[in-house]
Amino acid sequence: METVCEVLGKIVIKDEEPDIAQRKEKVRKTVWDYMEQNDLVEDYPRPCHQKIPHFKGCKKAAFKVSKLREFQSSKTIKINPSLAQMHLRFLSLKNKKKLLVPSPALGEDFYYLLDPASWPDSKVSKVYKAASKKGAKQMGIPLNEDWTGVEKIDLVVVASVAVSADGVRLGKGLGYAELEWAILFELGLVDLNTKVLTTVHDCQIVPQHDLPLSLMTCHDLPVDLIVTPTRVLNVRRPLAKPSCGVLWDQVTQQKLEDIPVLRKLKSYPSSGNL
Repeated sequence: METVCEVLGKIVIKDEEPDIAQRKEKVRKTVWDYMEQNDLVEDYPRPCHQKIPHFKGCKKAAFKVSKLREFQSSKTIKINPSLAQMHLRFLSLKNKKKLLVPSPALGEDFYYLLDPASWPDSKVSKVYKAASKKGAKQMGIPLNEDWTGVEKIDLVVVASVAVSADGVRLGKGLGYAELEWAILFELGLVDLNTKVLTTVHDCQIVPQHDLPLSLMTCHDLPVDLIVTPTRVLNVRRPLAKPSCGVLWDQVTQQKLEDIPVLRKLKSYPSSGNL
């Protein structure tokens, strides 16, 4: 059986290829195809194409994260709403962390804040429900324009389709993680020292030459820690995180209408390049 690295090695990705988006999409498709063909994703949702893979072993990866110093010392953690990270959301709430979860596709609300310390009881069934997408919406406090009561985020967990040991990361290609980071950065809830972590299947870690630094743009969010079901990788030389904020020329009118906090931030006098 070929590894994903061997499959990628057969694809000619020229360094001079001008379309960065096209090069990234080739890597994504190779990973999605490989995971489907080798049954490395859970039964739902299938196929994993155009999605964050719900990879087999994601609970083991989550357990490994819960033993890390970065997790244990954190009071407030942001975790993406994908199924692959649901158990990590569960462990965060079980360990009494304040949890920030973005609304899927940044839809009805921007974020939800879940604080198990404020719950009258913390039964396992309640914690498990709160860790789900629907539970976060039902039990969380919606966060849109008003973030005054939110403490600084200690750890950011993002989903990935592919990642390199250098910390270069690919999501689904819709840019949600980057937009979330830009907004949180402008709100002062994350900074250049905030640790960023991802959990993936081992096969989602691709060679550096397939995800070179040259593929990164100024708003792309790299990771500091990569956790799989079998290992923990610390990026030896962490890449600089975006400080450019929201690139307003790329924000559509529809996004402004859908995300109230964007409208508020754009109204700030200093938001020329949030």
